[in-house]
Amino acid sequence: MDYTRDVDYEAYPWTVVADIETTAPVTVYENVFVSATASLLEWRRTITLILGVLAAASTLTAITLTFYGKPTPLVPEIPESLKGFAKPKKCPRWRYVCLRFFVVDRCGGSNEGLLKGVKYRKGAFGKLSDEAEKKILKLIEKASGIWEQCCIRLIPCRDGKGEPLFRALDPKRASYEEEKLSKAVKLGKYWTFLYAKATYMVDFCQLFKNRKLKTREMGKSINPIVKKRKSFVWREMNPKQFDGTPLEKFKSLFKEGMPVEKAFEEALKNIKKRGDRQVVENALKELQEELPKELKEEEVDVLKFLSEQVVDKHFGEKCVDVFVFGDYDDEAAGEEAGVALMPGRVIFLDEEVVTKGGEEGPITLAHEVGHNLSLGHVEDEDNVMHPTCGGKKLNHETQCVKANRHLEKEESKLCDERAKRMFLEEKIREWRKALGEAEAYFKKVEKLHKKNKKKLERLESKREKAEKNAKKYERQAEKEKSSRMREYYRKKADKYRLKAERYEREAEPLKKVEKALEETRDLVKGVKEGLGELEKELQKLKSEK
Repeated sequence: MDYTRDVDYEAYPWTVVADIETTAPVTVYENVFVSATASLLEWRRTITLILGVLAAASTLTAITLTFYGKPTPLVPEIPESLKGFAKPKKCPRWRYVCLRFFVVDRCGGSNEGLLKGVKYRKGAFGKLSDEAEKKILKLIEKASGIWEQCCIRLIPCRDGKGEPLFRALDPKRASYEEEKLSKAVKLGKYWTFLYAKATYMVDFCQLFKNRKLKTREMGKSINPIVKKRKSFVWREMNPKQFDGTPLEKFKSLFKEGMPVEKAFEEALKNIKKRGDRQVVENALKELQEELPKELKEEEVDVLKFLSEQVVDKHFGEKCVDVFVFGDYDDEAAGEEAGVALMPGRVIFLDEEVVTKGGEEGPITLAHEVGHNLSLGHVEDEDNVMHPTCGGKKLNHETQCVKANRHLEKEESKLCDERAKRMFLEEKIREWRKALGEAEAYFKKVEKLHKKNKKKLERLESKREKAEKNAKKYERQAEKEKSSRMREYYRKKADKYRLKAERYEREAEPLKKVEKALEETRDLVKGVKEGLGELEKELQKLKSEK
């Protein structure tokens, strides 16, 4: 009877009847050992292959460690804040330009671009989001890097709480009134001052429709603004001039802000005495002769207008105003990214200058600041002041000198002392933090260097010996006349040359540690020097008060 695998025929009673085919149920209990052995036999080729691969990998690892040495520690990664850290430029005197940004919104708010998340409370100015403020700060910092070659820094203007003065401007909430006329008239025998003011308004929503602004050149000024007549109103009267006189009642009829015509009309209705009425009529006649029947529309520079008549009335800081529009272009010059007064303290920018990133935006801002500092265009295509904002270069002998001379006279109008002080205090805090990180990093590298110094020395010694032996056997091979001996010595030379190369590879990471130690030592020294310069500058600024 043939045996079938996995069946233990000795364990069960079997009855076999010859010549009769019989089918009977048989219960066979599993034997774990037998099953495992059977599985191993079935998968023996696959298992043999896997074991062979593992053996080969183990052998390769052993050979690699033998010929190439054990892995050595890597240099610790430099802290992110210290990457690209540069010592500040030394200047006999730093001058400053403070920038405050106003992003012009749609009427009623838009929540788009830099205006996402803007919060308006009372008035026309809203707070920009943290993300928008970071973009503006980054733009200022990069543009400042260009001007620092002239010892001029661009820094953010600060509000009363010390925060960067970056705001959204809703044209719908903005208002403007301007007093144009005031006249002294005689009422009877009394001279008194009756102040009448002509108020004008500007339709900001129409002017900045859809966050767009188009301008046209008008000689030195840019863009006409239409100012429309609103009304004439009484502002005040001399309160005691009429006490005890027949005109006391006349005085009591005037109210603050009452239109001129209405005030006289009310007076004439209520004053019955003929003599008193005559005085009032004469005063009205005299005033009407002085006040024009119609006010002509006027054209003013939109740059000066926004800065002097809108922003300055809300913010008292001495700074350069940068107005950011969704889309700005100049009808005379074609598509533009920015425009500025020359000289002055106002800049218009396209929003893309702030949001686009790269080098183009900072160069554009630096270019417009140059106009504020009295610099005109130049032909050098690599210069910041080229009409196309071509590069970052500024001429030290001409442009830097001219810009600094302008700031000598005008810096107090372009940058608030408080903003300078806060900038320096912030920088000093940053540099102190950087110094702490640099010193901690230096200690890590120094510890690693000390730990591996002897190992590096041993490897260098072994490499030198191996190179020496390789040269020795190479010379010996050249002297031998027998080809067999020449081949023998050359093989010996190759063997030592390979050893020298292996020692060199093993020493390479340790040399990087040594190099990193020197670089970190220089970094710590540079940060200390930079911190010292900033502290001296702050002290000098405080002493000049």
